Amino acid sequence: MLARRLGISALGLSRITSSLLIALEDGSKSNIGLSLKFESKGLKVLGYSKRNDRGWEYSETTARALERYKAAFPEPFNNLDSRGGGEWRDPGYQPIAYLDVDIVSAAELCPTAPNPDKVIKDMKKWLKDENLIDLEPVSLFAEQLEKVSHTDSHQLALNSISGIRRLGREVGGHIPSQQVA
Repeated sequence: MLARRLGISALGLSRITSSLLIALEDGSKSNIGLSLKFESKGLKVLGYSKRNDRGWEYSETTARALERYKAAFPEPFNNLDSRGGGEWRDPGYQPIAYLDVDIVSAAELCPTAPNPDKVIKDMKKWLKDENLIDLEPVSLFAEQLEKVSHTDSHQLALNSISGIRRLGREVGGHIPSQQVA
């Protein structure tokens, strides 16, 4: 359903939500996938992905992030099914395999871009700016709450304290002070 919503194939969705290594012109590799699922390691990212008997499911948070990602970088998303553009040019083409991950070149993912490597680097920066890098994976069997940031927990604590104080002021005028412990 999410693939249809995004206008990409199921394969494209699978690739962009896992690790997607892209070979750059200088020989380095860059992961532009969201890294939300790790089938072989039995891991998921709380609040983003989960595995059930029908396959992988993604949260609305993931769907919105993918919509923004695709809007920012439409050409790479349109070429996610590419398993190495050399396939159609050379019958003897073998995709580069790295830890069971096909590596596509930047030029294959962004064939019309004047500087494909820059597009890939911009994608990596976008992921960082959106706080979508280094999300914490947990076991597929983990049933825990999402990790709350220090700032969120601090704000929650402040809100609780101010609520208790407000309640104390509202009720305090009606309770004799010796009865308040």
